Amino acid sequence: IAPLTKIGLRQIPILSFAFIRFLLASLILLPVLLAKKKKFAHILSLLPLSLLATANIILFIFGIRLTTATVGQLLYCGSPLVTAIIGYLFWREKTSSRKVLGILIGFIGVSLIILLPVINQQSVFSGDLNGNMMIGLAVIFYSCYMLFSKKRQLQYSPLEITGAFILTTTV
Repeated sequence: IAPLTKIGLRQIPILSFAFIRFLLASLILLPVLLAKKKKFAHILSLLPLSLLATANIILFIFGIRLTTATVGQLLYCGSPLVTAIIGYLFWREKTSSRKVLGILIGFIGVSLIILLPVINQQSVFSGDLNGNMMIGLAVIFYSCYMLFSKKRQLQYSPLEITGAFILTTTV
């Protein structure tokens, strides 16, 4: 989606682009939610969770405007390591030593991508430090959303969680 967002942002203002994208998604999802008789009261209880995903979207579109689509996508490759770290910090999820090694290698790689504009100012693949940092923060919000939504699936269906996220982001 990064290249399409980058192209769209050339013609449409940032927040308008996000609004149009999520308005279309809301218009498609709303009839499905209504047909399944999902209660909209769930949306309010899922609001804090949905705001994590909304922050991801907003930071992504502001960041991708400043950096390259390639770097934007590469930074999202760091979400498994961020997810593992957050999972350990919040729920003490155990990770094997092999996974820890992979996480460390991934962390070094993602750190290098974020800092590439400082390290190698001539590279067309380095992007912009501010854009890279915004997308790096977006990855953190995305990882939090994924972890916390996994826990909420014990109470709510994936359709309800996704619906709450899309409607919250549209608003």
